[in-house]
Amino acid sequence: MIQYRVLMLDRRSLALLPLVLALALTACAGRGGIPREPFPDVPVPASFVPYSDGWVRIRSNQADVARLIYMTQLNVEGAAAAMQELLLGNGWTLLLTNRTATPDGYKLTVQDFSKGADTIRATAREGANATHVDLSVARITRR
Repeated sequence: MIQYRVLMLDRRSLALLPLVLALALTACAGRGGIPREPFPDVPVPASFVPYSDGWVRIRSNQADVARLIYMTQLNVEGAAAAMQELLLGNGWTLLLTNRTATPDGYKLTVQDFSKGADTIRATAREGANATHVDLSVARITRR
């Protein structure tokens, strides 16, 4: 006759089992959400907080594009100046700055940068509680 050993757990062990499994699975899971700085030469000011699960990054053999969304307590002009200073310091060239307002009266600043064939559009839009910053990055994949 063959005997099987059965793992016997007392009540305390059974109560702790879900917690141990949850911690183990959490440790293995990757951090979801927007990466802070997905490109090494596209720095993001420390005051910009990654925001929204609406960000996207698409990579192919020809291009690497991303839309990154941040919130900041800086005003629109301060957010635009912070982005401009960091990007110019990393070799990007400012092509265009356009200041306007949305139809509902919020301030809006759009800045276009280039570095070779790569481009960035930084849009800072005033909101009710914070400034919304949208970075659209398009990079040509170099072979």
